[in-house]
Amino acid sequence: MDRIRTKISKILVYYTIYLEVYDIFILKARTFSFRAESWCWLTYSTESYNKQEGRGLRPNKAIQLKKEEKMGLACAKMWLLKNSDAIMEISYDLLSPEEKELLDSAEKELVNAYNPYNGQARVSSAIRTATGEVIVGASMANASSTVNLCAERVVIGQANAQGHRDIRELALIGTDADGIVENPIMPCGVCRQFMQEIVTITGQDISIICSNSDKTRIIKTSLSELLPMAYSGSPVK
Repeated sequence: MDRIRTKISKILVYYTIYLEVYDIFILKARTFSFRAESWCWLTYSTESYNKQEGRGLRPNKAIQLKKEEKMGLACAKMWLLKNSDAIMEISYDLLSPEEKELLDSAEKELVNAYNPYNGQARVSSAIRTATGEVIVGASMANASSTVNLCAERVVIGQANAQGHRDIRELALIGTDADGIVENPIMPCGVCRQFMQEIVTITGQDISIICSNSDKTRIIKTSLSELLPMAYSGSPVK
């Protein structure tokens, strides 16, 4: 009887050790593997989505969407809608109604953009405050190009004049002398730093939507993605 008890005790000890080892090594390894597989599937799905849109992540390797790749399309669309912090090209149809409204407001403001000089590039912008108000602004060029005013700084200045520094979203769109800008309009470095001051004030990141002239190419991102490790001074208290 004692021998049986001893054997049972040893079995229980070994089993306990096995569970500890299993928990430490095997479960963690499986968790890591699951995360890796999830990331691979996400990348795969996103590439599938972009191929269907006609602009693959690797244009030189873009091919017709394979039958099995369609399975990942819904996953990619859901991920794109829920993750505004990534730099991702997205179609106009996948924007939320609020995002479409913001981009459309920026587009309407293009008529007020001014630039009779080289290339006649004109940009307009719209922002949405924390209270849901939409404010628009347009770029203004100058004969001395160093004093040009970008649309982003104009619209933020406009918002500030109305007592709003609580900016949550910003949309950009532009055109030129030909009326066509194929690539999405991106904020310049100065404007990114200018927007960073709003983040310093509010402690909230800014969602950014950048579009080309006809809204066929749109990038949805955020200031933290466009300006990582941003410079931020120490305001006097």
